[in-house]
This record gives sequence, structure tokens and C-alpha cells, in this order.
Amino acid sequence: MIRRTRQSVGYRGKSLLTTSHTSRTLNPIEYSQGKMSDLVMRNLRDFRTLVKFNSYNGLHLYKMNGDIVPIATHPFNVYDWYKDYHQIFESIGKWMENERFRIILDPPVEKLQFGQESEKDILGDLDCLRYYCKLLDTMNLSSYNKVLLNVGHYPDTKLGHDRFIKSYFRMPPYIKKRIALYNDRTQNDIEEILYVASEIKVPVVFNHYEGLDKLSKSFLEYKRRVLKSWQMEDGNPIIQVFEKDHDTKKEFYELIKYDEISPISELLNKENISLIYESSFKDIAATKISNVVTEHKGVFLKEACIKEWQRYRHLAMAHDPDGFVEMQEFMDKLRHLKNFIIE
Repeated sequence: MIRRTRQSVGYRGKSLLTTSHTSRTLNPIEYSQGKMSDLVMRNLRDFRTLVKFNSYNGLHLYKMNGDIVPIATHPFNVYDWYKDYHQIFESIGKWMENERFRIILDPPVEKLQFGQESEKDILGDLDCLRYYCKLLDTMNLSSYNKVLLNVGHYPDTKLGHDRFIKSYFRMPPYIKKRIALYNDRTQNDIEEILYVASEIKVPVVFNHYEGLDKLSKSFLEYKRRVLKSWQMEDGNPIIQVFEKDHDTKKEFYELIKYDEISPISELLNKENISLIYESSFKDIAATKISNVVTEHKGVFLKEACIKEWQRYRHLAMAHDPDGFVEMQEFMDKLRHLKNFIIE
């Protein structure tokens, strides 16, 4: 099946390669509409910078918390961000659609617990979910852009999941089309999430928590059902890989190895899957993986190679001076070549 979304690699949260961020917030006791307007403007400006910067670096998928509008659902907040900034949101969204850039919103788990017993709490969570969907709708983004939901953790897992399913069927269509589910480390394993997703017909983002090297084996058992959950209107499937806990203390050059990325590239390219890599190295790690995935498609991008070398050349010089000299000579020759296809 041909999917019109661009296969890509992405990351979550703050970039390490630029100072732009969208995490500015406001303490409710300091609330004023003037402060809200200023924060939204600054977050929106940096959001535009981030997506364009990511796209320039070959990353066309971005996972973020969605709090461009601080305390958007707080009861004291009556600021109409849509009235003041909808045109800027629309212009950013138009650019994203043209570039086939995709964002995934990742609300905090505690905000959206639709398997709760309390009707009041469910309605409150629905207000939060409306905000995240309105954010995407204001940018006129397609249904390829999703809001990630955790089905929640409950004393009685089966009962909680059944309540989640009932809550879903009460949601309006503009919310339903945005929802994707994911498995977590604790209560909601992939089998349980695939069951819930099959009942409500939403896509599943497969989460793998053991680093890059074991992804292919872990995903193989569930691949057919995970891929089947993604329909044409959802875009190409997404999987998330989390670096191993003990890997967070390693140096970057020890963490991301070509031999580990190569098998993943084959899986991503064959099935047209996009990857979100959750790493303490953020966009640095995602860019490295993206370069390898692109290379495995048979295209070697000169500019990507040059940028990659600029990041690591001092490290190479420290560990292998002779190799550094050889690589530097190669890069000097490469600058005079056009992008080329690997035979």
C-alpha cells in the first residue's frame, strides 16, 4: 500500500542543535492575558524555527508535548489564542503539509485517563484532548498528525480498558481521527494495546524499550497486527525506540553504531515505517540514524555527510589521527562533487 506521508526519523522534545524551544509556561498565580499572548508568540516563533530546522536536517517527524499555549485548559485561562494567532498557525501548517512534515503530540499520561470511573474527571480530560486536537486543526494538518494516548493505569486493568473503549465512542469524529495508542513499560503491554486498538479502530505506535540492536527481533512478532492498525488516512506507521537506561551514561560515539542502525534501516525502508528515537542525544542521534536510513535507500547526500563530519571530526582526531587525516582529505574532495547515487 502506498502512503503519501514521508518516511522519516524523528525525536522528542528539545533540540540540542538549536536554542529554540516551545516549553515556556506560566504559573497560574502570575496569569494575565498580556503574559499569555507574549508566551504564545514566543513559543509559536520557536516552533516554526524548530520544524524548519528539523526539516533542513532531514528530520520530517517531530514528537512534542503540545504545550505551545501554556496552561491552555486551566479554568482561569480565558485568553483567546486562536483569535490572535490562528493565521500564524495556519501558515506554519501550510508549510508543514507542503513539506510532508508530521508532528505527534504527546500529552502527559496523567492528563488523559479515559478509563477512570469518575465522570467528572473524564469530562475534564476530554477538555484537555479538545485543546490538543484544536491545535492540530488550527494548522489545518491532516489526520496523519496524531495525539498519542496511553490507555491509563488502573487497579483493575480489564475494567479500565473497557471504560476507555466506552469513552472513545463518546468522542466527536474530529477527535477520534487524531488518536493513536501505544504500549508502555508497565501495565499496558503490546497485546493489551492491540486489543483496545482493534475494538476502537485506531493505530498503534509500537514502543520498544531495549535500544536499537534488538528492535527487529522484538517487532517481528507483532509486525503484522501493528501495521494493519494503520489505515491510509493515518499515514505511514510509526514505531518508537527508547535508548537503554544504561546507555544514557555512554559517550555518543559508543551509543549509535552503524552496524546497529543498518538492520533497522532495512525494516523501515521495506515497510515504509517512520521512527521516533527517544534518546538523551535528541536530534543529534535522530540525524545520524536518518543519514544511515537515507544511505540504505541508495542515496548519499553530500551536505548531510559534510554536516555529520563537522560534528565528529574533533573526536576522530583525538582517537585516530591518521584516520582523521584520510577522512579530511576525502571530505575536501567531496565538497566539489554533487550528490550522487551509490551503485
